[in-house]
Amino acid sequence: MVFLGLCSLCTWVLLTAYVFPLFWPRAKRKNFVIENRRVISTMAVLAMVSPLLGLLGTVSGMISAFDTLAHSSVVSPKTLASSISEALITTQVGLTIAVPAMLGAHVLSQNRNRRGKNS
Repeated sequence: MVFLGLCSLCTWVLLTAYVFPLFWPRAKRKNFVIENRRVISTMAVLAMVSPLLGLLGTVSGMISAFDTLAHSSVVSPKTLASSISEALITTQVGLTIAVPAMLGAHVLSQNRNRRGKNS
């Protein structure tokens, strides 16, 4: 979850600094130009890595849940369901990070392509 938190922080910093200003009125953003392709590629990488980190957390959580199941003679369904639910949270968080990152990379890429055609 720590790495997912860092991915989330990076995604929202980039969205706030580079994507959201594109939706401001033209008067506010007249000097706002994105020339850095690294921002787009960084957001694309965050969009790809976040779900993978989430799946990694889910797999390790499921291994832990099955390990608990294997070493207990009596396991309540409530305990097992709680462990599985906790494991799936990392996938949900990873996808929650990936969707805005992918949309932000797309918006930045389209803006860059549009400016290239107008030049």
